[in-house]
Amino acid sequence: MFAYFFKEMPVTQDTATSGLQRAIESVGGNQSRLARLCGVKPQSVREWIVKGSVPPKRAIQIEKLLGIPRKDLNPEIFGKG
Repeated sequence: MFAYFFKEMPVTQDTATSGLQRAIESVGGNQSRLARLCGVKPQSVREWIVKGSVPPKRAIQIEKLLGIPRKDLNPEIFGKG
């Protein structure tokens, strides 16, 4: 049921924030750990949080590594259609 809820959520900036928060939680709630996993500096992850969106390249990478749909990380690019 949980997966169904996120599948049916409207695609908004809040969706990206929620997707990013799930990514952070899935690596133990540590932004630095997510940054290391993605090969970026922790400051980059903080910028994603402020922007409310993950860059497309990183959204694809997080989807492959953690299984969080790219449309939940960057709905502006991947939520269309």
